[in-house]
Amino acid sequence: MNRILSYIVSTALIITIASCSKSGSGEEGTIKQSVTMEAEASSILVTIERLNEPIVSVRSGDNWLTASFIPYTSGAAMVKLEAKSNPDTKERKTKVYIQAESGMKVELTVVQSGKTPEPPEGTTIEDSHNSVTDQPAYAPRR
Repeated sequence: MNRILSYIVSTALIITIASCSKSGSGEEGTIKQSVTMEAEASSILVTIERLNEPIVSVRSGDNWLTASFIPYTSGAAMVKLEAKSNPDTKERKTKVYIQAESGMKVELTVVQSGKTPEPPEGTTIEDSHNSVTDQPAYAPRR
């Protein structure tokens, strides 16, 4: 009897948890997605996964990134992201908030890589490990 009761309770618990969770979403009706951009000034088109309707508004969280939506024709919705060059060696992040015609919301996290640090001036040592060769890696003979 105890086995049957524990089976029923555990099944009900699993069904409750499965019906409450929504994979890939935060709050009700919100899609979360992320994209990475290079450190230099650039623009990219991003396809919004699971959003097959027109976008009515796009808002960027920072002034280094401009976001605009592409007019919807069919299929998945798209936004255009234009980033200014990242002057720092650390990556930077911001969020882009998108709202669809039906009220569905998208939170797009944009990560821009940091620029590659330049070697200090006066360095005379050449980096011998940064060359391409057709020779095998060095291994001492035994």
